[in-house]
Amino acid sequence: MIADMCRIAAALKARRHTKTDLGASMDKLDTGALVGWRADDLGQRVVLHMQTMHRNGPEDRQMRERAILLDRNQAVQLAHYLFEVTGETKPQKRGALRSFFGT
Repeated sequence: MIADMCRIAAALKARRHTKTDLGASMDKLDTGALVGWRADDLGQRVVLHMQTMHRNGPEDRQMRERAILLDRNQAVQLAHYLFEVTGETKPQKRGALRSFFGT
């Protein structure tokens, strides 16, 4: 997985003259493989903690953690987007009878 991420990072750096939606240079893109995450519910906001693994050289690996504050609307938009790009469908709610009978 880290090797795949390194190939993606190299491809992105090769297109360094391309601008992102935010207008930042692709040279400043910090790439890493997602290895873990968790979310903390703060009521109207959610803190998304993401752990990423970065490779700076053949033997140099570094784990980083970022905390991203989202409002509920942003969290829902992110979830819908991830379902869309992966081609997956969101889980269906189980009815009371299915929950009761365990199916």
